[in-house]
Amino acid sequence: SMTELVMQNNNYNEDIYNKINSDVSEKTYLTYGEALRYLMLDMDNLPDSTLPLNTPLELTFSSGAGGWGTYITLEPDGSFTGLYRDSNMGEGGDGYESTVYLSSFSGRFMDIRKNSDNTYTMFLDYCSYDTPIGTETIEEGFIRQVYTEAYGISQGGMFTLYLPGTPISELPEGYTEWIWNISSRKNLYGFGLYNIEEQAAFIQ
Repeated sequence: SMTELVMQNNNYNEDIYNKINSDVSEKTYLTYGEALRYLMLDMDNLPDSTLPLNTPLELTFSSGAGGWGTYITLEPDGSFTGLYRDSNMGEGGDGYESTVYLSSFSGRFMDIRKNSDNTYTMFLDYCSYDTPIGTETIEEGFIRQVYTEAYGISQGGMFTLYLPGTPISELPEGYTEWIWNISSRKNLYGFGLYNIEEQAAFIQ
C-alpha cells in the first residue's frame, strides 16, 4: 500500500543524480530537512506567520568551555542574524600564533507552526554568510582568521522553539545535555531553540 518513498543519501553523487534525473522532469531527491518538512505538511495545520515574540530574541549555543559560541538574534517573522566564533590560542603556524574560526551570517526560518504542546516548529529556509566560507586572513597580533560555517545552525533542517516554562522533563536529551545545570530546574527559564538534525541547543 506504500505510495511514496523518501530516501536520504549521505554520499551524494552528482553523476548518479543526473542519471536518475535524465528521464524525469520533477525533483527526485530531498535533503534531510526537506524530507522532514515534506512528511509533516498538513493542510489542516497551515503555517503561522510569526513566532510568539514581542521583541527580537537573543539566543546562544555554547558548551561553556573551549572558547566557542554561536549567537543569533531571532525576529518574530523568523528572520535572524548571527555570529560564530571559536578561538584556538594554541593553534599556530607560519606567521601566526593562534587561530580564530568565525563567521557573520543571516537567514530565515519558514513554515512556522504552533504545536499542541505550545512548542513551535519551523524549517531553515537559508543561511548566508557575509564572508565566503574558507576565506583566511592573518591580522595584526599574529592571529589567523578562518571564515567557516556556524556550528549549530548551518546544518539544520527542522528546528523547535520551546517557550519559557516548558517542563525540563519534556525536553529531549539532545537539548538538555548542552545546557549547564538545567537538570536542577523544573521548567525552562527562557526561550530555547533546538536544531533537531544537529542536536544543537540554543538558550535565551
